[in-house]
Amino acid sequence: MNDTTTGTLLERIMSGSLVLQIAIGIAAGVALALISPGSAASVMLLGSLFVQALKAVAPVLVLVLVAAAIANRKASHAGQMRPIVAMYLVGTIAAALLAVTMSMLFPTTLALTMPEVQASAPQGISEVLGGLLSKLVDNPVNAILTGNFIGILVWGVLLGVFLHRAAESTRRMLQDTADAVTSIVRIVIRLAPIGIFGLVAGNLAESGLSALGGYAHLLAVLLGSMLIMALFVNPLIVWVKTRRNPYPLV
Repeated sequence: MNDTTTGTLLERIMSGSLVLQIAIGIAAGVALALISPGSAASVMLLGSLFVQALKAVAPVLVLVLVAAAIANRKASHAGQMRPIVAMYLVGTIAAALLAVTMSMLFPTTLALTMPEVQASAPQGISEVLGGLLSKLVDNPVNAILTGNFIGILVWGVLLGVFLHRAAESTRRMLQDTADAVTSIVRIVIRLAPIGIFGLVAGNLAESGLSALGGYAHLLAVLLGSMLIMALFVNPLIVWVKTRRNPYPLV
């Protein structure tokens, strides 16, 4: 009976609204920082582990997804993918422009505890190009370890291209690997409320409640940007492409 109840509770948590759970995590983090700043500082570990988990799974996910998608691509689908990729690129550029615009219109200042980093800006275009080329030819293992997504994309594309003519079982195994990594990423994402709880509580304990206004401002800007993209920019892109009412798709 207890096992059944526990299983049902876990299923409800895993299938529940992630946004609601994150909101609860934020509220719990703020409450803990108000009630017990010492305890709030100790749960910062949860946030650090969550961020580290995201950094760990993201490079592997990109590599296997790109390789699997290209390796299992069918020639008949090439023409169908072009408009989708084009719309994706337009949407990504529009989102980037919107993010820059919103950050300039509503600048946000956050108090963060960051380790001291010794770095210097590139001295010229040749140094920039040299750094880019070095990332392109990076060792795949090192690219994953250091989060070099340019190198990861290059290796993913190359693996996908040369595995496209591989045996069906090989391509099936690659797709199964991509599905498995995707499932792992879903589990990590479902842990976001716990990680955000730790991050909020720990940062508030270190920076004080005065930082709460900055986080609220940042959250408002992010949510506003997401709403603009979802309700205006993306529907506009769909309308330009289809000349039909896009809002039934929203």
